[in-house]
Amino acid sequence: AEVMAEYSPAIRGEEPTHLHLALLDGQPFGYLQCYRCLDYPDWAAEIGLTEGISIDFYIGEPGRLGQGLGRCMERAYVLEVAFPLYPGESRCYIAHELGNAAALTCSRAAGFEPVREVTEGGTREQLSVLMRP
Repeated sequence: AEVMAEYSPAIRGEEPTHLHLALLDGQPFGYLQCYRCLDYPDWAAEIGLTEGISIDFYIGEPGRLGQGLGRCMERAYVLEVAFPLYPGESRCYIAHELGNAAALTCSRAAGFEPVREVTEGGTREQLSVLMRP
């Protein structure tokens, strides 16, 4: 019920977030989503964004962690899915909690560069950006 409540509005097209699964050998191992920052104005204002798109992702299969799939999945998603969905945007943002070294390293390896620290929902995070090539 919790998963349905969280994702059904976007699946039905009632929210402006695009949802995707990452597959390896035909099997899902990761989840990704992208959205235009200004489509969520309260959130964008909270972290000081006035343009761009953002992504969120995770690897849901523990056996797939530590194999380099995250950085490949993240970079390919931004360049091949997210930017084409938003052709007028030139920046893609992601934010990770400051203590999440694995996520920070993954995004850095995918080509994201740190911008600044932000507070989102009371949590300190590192905001990073990947520019459209």
